[in-house]
Amino acid sequence: MGPLVAGVLAQHGVRVGLVGRSVESARAGARRAVEHARSDCILSSITCLDYESAQSVLSSADWVIECAAEDIAVKRSVLDVAARFSRRTAVVSSTTSSMPLGVLADGRSLEFRRRFLGVHFFNPPTKMLLCELAPTSDTSPAVASHMASFLSQRLGRVVVHVRNVPGYAGNRVGFRVMNMAALLAEHLGVAVVDQACGPWTGRAMPPLATLDLVGLDVYCAIMASLRRSTSQDISDVLSVPRYVQDLVRAGRLGAKAAGLGGIYRRSTTGVEEVWEVGEGRYAPAIRPVSPFVRCAVSLIRNGRVQRAFELLMDDGSREADVARRFLATYVAYSYACIGTVTDQALGISGIDLAMVHGFGWAPPSLLLGLMGGAGAIIQLCSRDGIACPAHLAAAAPTLWHPSYGRYFRAIGD
Repeated sequence: MGPLVAGVLAQHGVRVGLVGRSVESARAGARRAVEHARSDCILSSITCLDYESAQSVLSSADWVIECAAEDIAVKRSVLDVAARFSRRTAVVSSTTSSMPLGVLADGRSLEFRRRFLGVHFFNPPTKMLLCELAPTSDTSPAVASHMASFLSQRLGRVVVHVRNVPGYAGNRVGFRVMNMAALLAEHLGVAVVDQACGPWTGRAMPPLATLDLVGLDVYCAIMASLRRSTSQDISDVLSVPRYVQDLVRAGRLGAKAAGLGGIYRRSTTGVEEVWEVGEGRYAPAIRPVSPFVRCAVSLIRNGRVQRAFELLMDDGSREADVARRFLATYVAYSYACIGTVTDQALGISGIDLAMVHGFGWAPPSLLLGLMGGAGAIIQLCSRDGIACPAHLAAAAPTLWHPSYGRYFRAIGD
């Protein structure tokens, strides 16, 4: 993430010092930034450094961004350097969303803690505009206000103010729901779940394919953090399924694992394969034939989104049932986060913005309306033993512009 954030800053005319374990690793990061920005002119704004040569840059920087691995010891060691060499007026931020910021700031001076906060970019930041801003109880309000303005006005980010809770808004909702899909795949298989909950339901990619893109190790780390810290989860289903844990232990982390793959992989002959959960092996990925999904996708292709969701609510097939459970959980959990993750005054709008601009998913308030309103969602949740938050019971569907059809892609039949 560090090189890509550096690329975004450079694209907006900000001079950046990109610090790596070595100058060569920093240069490799700069090349990644160029690939994502599709412009080599940003290199003139990026200086590549190692930790030994970073002191001069840190002492003059206005903003120090920690983007180290999701390991508390590693992050604290990087922040030790930032605390030692950064200017007293420099903002220091962490890109983590899974680790408590208080642990990272613990033992540091009040002067440091007042200029320290969480600034969470989404991957890839060249496409996903969401930036979650998480001040701690010690962060100066002036620092938080300044960063909100800089992120939105200078960098063109969609800023959502969140509380200092693991997962913040986007990952807390997104990974909770994708974990449900991974659990369903234990019994139904990967292909069935990804087809039933595919892009036609209002997301850029099917949920299990998304986990592969993110990285199964990152997914496991985020879920572990949520299990340790979340007491208000509405269904108590936060355990990563065993087959995913087995894949991670084998180094099959997803798209970043090259030939090893993850839930999906590309064979040496170029054939797409999928992990057969019950058999513990890969097999050619064959999309199951689902008349319901085929009909829903056809309706989406013809712009009849509302009719596709009426079909979803009425159809008796296994795939329709999976999609209803998946989407009802998404909507209900989103409303459960109001007042605990985002300020209550924002209502559902903060969660809507997080899911649209961080994940490219249809906003939960829109799905609430498409699925028949709060009563229909509550009925689905009650059937599955999911407690419904008070904010959901009082929710009114949001009236969205007719362009909402852009969230639903005719893929999956």
